[in-house]
Amino acid sequence: MKMDEKQNASLSELQSRIALFRHEHGWDDEDTPRSLSISISLEAAELLMAFQWKDRSFDELKSSPEELEYVKGEIADIMIYSLSLAEALGIDCSVIMRKKQKEREELVKRSR
Repeated sequence: MKMDEKQNASLSELQSRIALFRHEHGWDDEDTPRSLSISISLEAAELLMAFQWKDRSFDELKSSPEELEYVKGEIADIMIYSLSLAEALGIDCSVIMRKKQKEREELVKRSR
């Protein structure tokens, strides 16, 4: 099944599909933890550029289709590189994100 045939693919399914795509193109042979981390950082900087001179509310951003499309693209780039790094390290992002969220919830609960 192609990724676009299933709109709500799980994070694990997306991670596997991205890994397969990178492998099919030989990109995974050139990846290193450093190169993928740099790519994540560069894409995050591109996302930040969208807000460099503007401090917009969420509603303002959502009402600007062109700017919102740019932000979506940068978020997708960050996620793709992050999932690629996780895949290369054998990390299931669903598991680590659940664990991290649970830690956050417990931290907030303890601080009250």
